[in-house]
Amino acid sequence: MDSGPLNVTDQWVVLIDPVMASQDEMAKLQALALQEQSEMTTVMGGLEKHIARGGSLPMLTAESVDNIGKTMKFGGPALTAATTVFDMVITDSGKDRCIALVAGVVSGGGGWGGVELGAAAGTLGGPLAPLTVPAGAIILGGIGTFGGAKLGQFLGDVVCPY
Repeated sequence: MDSGPLNVTDQWVVLIDPVMASQDEMAKLQALALQEQSEMTTVMGGLEKHIARGGSLPMLTAESVDNIGKTMKFGGPALTAATTVFDMVITDSGKDRCIALVAGVVSGGGGWGGVELGAAAGTLGGPLAPLTVPAGAIILGGIGTFGGAKLGQFLGDVVCPY
């Protein structure tokens, strides 16, 4: 499917066509793709934890969640790695490449940690756990991802040689 600068493959992978987008547009598209993937990954992480603890959702079996989860487990880390590589490629200096690498690693770790903590905190919702587990994972996963990116940029400024 071709829709301008964004192309979706038959494996549901979104590719950004660099020829059809300026550097500023690429940065905006990349940020949007990272945000959307982060939200989807955090939802699936929370949903998997809820199902693993014996919870259920109407019209979703444990097998269907497991099948979705198998693909989602690699979606978030793959997008984080691709975004990090992209950030490293579009920079002009070695220091900026180093900063992009540190920011990508810390952002990925922050997102993962946020999902885990959010899903665990969501279990405190008791009978509302089907709502609080995914909500906690989404909120804390997003905070961990974007906060981790900012922290990684700061750390990169400190530790990367110029």
